[in-house]
Amino acid sequence: MELTTQCHLPPTHRTPQGDSLSPVLFIVYLEHALRDIRPVQNDKQEPVPAEIIYADDIDFIGKKDADVNSIEKTLKTHCLKVNVDKTEHTSVRKDSEDWKTTKKADLDTLRLIAEDRPKWNALVAEIRKTAEAARSDDPASGRL
Repeated sequence: MELTTQCHLPPTHRTPQGDSLSPVLFIVYLEHALRDIRPVQNDKQEPVPAEIIYADDIDFIGKKDADVNSIEKTLKTHCLKVNVDKTEHTSVRKDSEDWKTTKKADLDTLRLIAEDRPKWNALVAEIRKTAEAARSDDPASGRL
C-alpha cells in the first residue's frame, strides 16, 4: 500500500479577504506544522522564541540560513507554501549592514502607533534618533 499526500484540494468554500475567521483557520492549520518545526529549530539554551505569530503573519528566527531551508521543507510537507513575494530574509551579524534597510524597522510605523499613546512618544523619539544616527554612519552616534 502506498500513502500519498495531495497538497492541492479544490476549495468548495472560501473565507472573504479580511474575514475574522481567516487568522483562526491559519493558526489552527499552521500549528500542526509548527510542532514539526519546533524540535528542529529550538535550542534549549536560547531564550528567544523560534517564531513570532500575530494573526495571519509569522516570523521565524534562526541562527543559520539552513534553518530557513529546513522550515520551508517542513511547511511543504504540510502542503503549506511560502509566499516569496511577501517574504523578507534579514540577516543580523556583526559584519552585516542589512538591519539598516530592513522593513521590520519601520520607524514611521512606530511613530504612527505612538501618536495615540503619549506615554510612548519619548521612547519612540529616542529609538528614531538612535536609528537615524546609526544609519548616518556618524562615529559619534549611538548604536541600536
